[in-house]
Amino acid sequence: MVGLAAELETLSDTELAALLVRRPDLATATTFTFTDLAARASAPYSLQACLLHVRYPVRQVLDGLAFLGEPSSLADVIALARDAPDRGALLACLEEARHLGLVMRVDRSVAPEKSLWTIAPALKRSLGTPFGLRAPLARVLDRYTAQDLRVICGNLALEVGGAVAPTKPRMIAAIVEDLSDSARVLRLAADAPSDAFEFLGGVMSLGGVIGIETAPYAASQLPEGLRWLFGHALLTPLDWETVIIAREVMIGLRSGHPVLRFDTEPPAAIDRPTADQLKRKNRVEFGPVALLETIASLGPPMVRDVIRPLKTEGMGVRDVRMLAKTLGTDDATMARLLDLAGLLALIGLDGTLNRLAPRPSFEEWLRISNVERWFSLVEAWKKCSVSLSRTLVGDNRMAPLSPSYYVDENSVWRRALVVRAMLDTEPGSVIDTASIEASANWRAPGRFVDTGDSLAAVEAIIDEVSLLGLLRDGVLTNVGRAALCADSPDDPLLVAEAVSLFPPPISTFTVQADLTAVAPSELEPQVRSALSNCAEIESRGAATVFRFTEASIRRAFDQRMGRDEIVAFLERHAIPSVPQSLRYMIDDVARRYGSVVIGNATSFLRVTDEALLAELLRAKKTQKLKLEAIAPTVAISTLTSEKLLVGLREAGYLPVIDAASVTVERAASAPGVLKTGWQLRHNPTQINAIWSSALRETEGASLDGFAPAIIDVVRRLRYSAPPSLLD
Repeated sequence: MVGLAAELETLSDTELAALLVRRPDLATATTFTFTDLAARASAPYSLQACLLHVRYPVRQVLDGLAFLGEPSSLADVIALARDAPDRGALLACLEEARHLGLVMRVDRSVAPEKSLWTIAPALKRSLGTPFGLRAPLARVLDRYTAQDLRVICGNLALEVGGAVAPTKPRMIAAIVEDLSDSARVLRLAADAPSDAFEFLGGVMSLGGVIGIETAPYAASQLPEGLRWLFGHALLTPLDWETVIIAREVMIGLRSGHPVLRFDTEPPAAIDRPTADQLKRKNRVEFGPVALLETIASLGPPMVRDVIRPLKTEGMGVRDVRMLAKTLGTDDATMARLLDLAGLLALIGLDGTLNRLAPRPSFEEWLRISNVERWFSLVEAWKKCSVSLSRTLVGDNRMAPLSPSYYVDENSVWRRALVVRAMLDTEPGSVIDTASIEASANWRAPGRFVDTGDSLAAVEAIIDEVSLLGLLRDGVLTNVGRAALCADSPDDPLLVAEAVSLFPPPISTFTVQADLTAVAPSELEPQVRSALSNCAEIESRGAATVFRFTEASIRRAFDQRMGRDEIVAFLERHAIPSVPQSLRYMIDDVARRYGSVVIGNATSFLRVTDEALLAELLRAKKTQKLKLEAIAPTVAISTLTSEKLLVGLREAGYLPVIDAASVTVERAASAPGVLKTGWQLRHNPTQINAIWSSALRETEGASLDGFAPAIIDVVRRLRYSAPPSLLD
């Protein structure tokens, strides 16, 4: 503790401020002295938080010091790697770790390159297995039976015991001694069958561990190459479900060194598409205009159809599939679009009516400019506290619009790191997933530990970037770069790039004699929403084709768009004119609409004349509705009003809900009772700090460049530090 406190005291004011910025848990009101600061910096929780964002080469240096155990020099750390690293770059990593309070010099009177370096015992426990080296071979072989060990000794041609049956400890010692020779391990790997060699390389690429069932009843089902590796102890089962490359074998495969190289430089970007990238077909690339059009089209079907939430407040698979079919997209894309709309509270849970529906903010969002609407979606995604892909991957997948009660900091960091790696690519280059993953992982490997598969996590983020309309044919567009870098929709670069992307909106669409309407992508959102209420979406492309049907006109009446209002809307916006056939359809539906009225009295039915009620009671299609006349023009049913409404429409009638019931429903859905579908419960300041830290390195040429709270802690440390008798 004293050593770390003295090391921290040697930092300049600017370096101390940078330390407090990168380790904010240290800047507390109880930090009065450097001893207090060192105590907090050595706490396991603080070390774990710090390790989440250290760069990969710094983590390698820490692993090197942990592997060596005792205080070690820079030369000792360099000797651990097979390929000699840049000495200056490795020393810079040591200095960076020192500035983070993770390492300290044993003798501060000599130059750093000649000093011995050490790490705190608490940090050794937090690091886990240095360089990904797994359990020692002796520990793994101890669970083997004597017969299994004799088989391995025979395969390795080891002479153990002579005429006397060898004991288990002697066989383990012989195997460990044989496989501790790196040349021997490399020869064995070279002589392995081709399938065994490929499998061994695959396990190495996964960090030396893989999940395989190795219970006795499953051993006979294992591939021949895998059994060969087991028989020569190049792979060893750690338990019945996990197989590892033991420590001595891994060092042997690395030519006798614990690590192949120290990656002090970030990985080079790949600027050309790979075969896997060209073959990928399941990534949905929305243009910004198409994205806005699709989300704007969510409103009408969610208003028309009653979508009940799950117990978790999310949307069920059946409703997601219905919306996907209506809007002409796939289920996975629709799930992400729903969560994206939920981020801005455009749709959410109406707690009073217990349904998922557009919120009042949806209409407000439709009225702002295209650039502002698109930027709001990008900004909401950047600062989202959880991943949109939570609905698609992993064992803990969630329904769209499910509430989020916590901030997943690692998810925010991963998104920001991937964006930074994408922005670092050359303009016009195809985004390569492996290259982006390597770059993001190099900057903060700790942020990807909990993913299980960092490549899949990065792929999911790139899919979301593509969904937002930031990619075109796998290339990050200029307007996409501008949107990711901008702080507001008024950013001059974003506005300049978006001029050609978002043409001025138009308010007219073409109506044809076959009862179809062709709406351009530039159609005003309010006009598109009203058109969606009156017609069905038939196809999408450069323009959207709508079709007018009796059912679509009836839904417009359900939304209280009377006959005159529908005709007036079409006359204002339809070109060249409203076809006569469409006018006839509207008039016919208007004539029949409301001739049957349904109430909520469990339920009742009222008709305009006695003959119609007699027809309803006799018709075969209405027998399942269990109607019973109680007056010449009134009948009741044991079905709910909603089921009665559906049954009568299936029978060919056009009933409406009783006006009194509608009044009650409207009163219940008055402003102020809506509840957000999945409200983001996070501190915006916290998310902004995460995003800024991930995109930019800590800067500050002087202490004045830092926040007042940080400056106050630094000055308090300097003022409270006791004077040294040796000064």
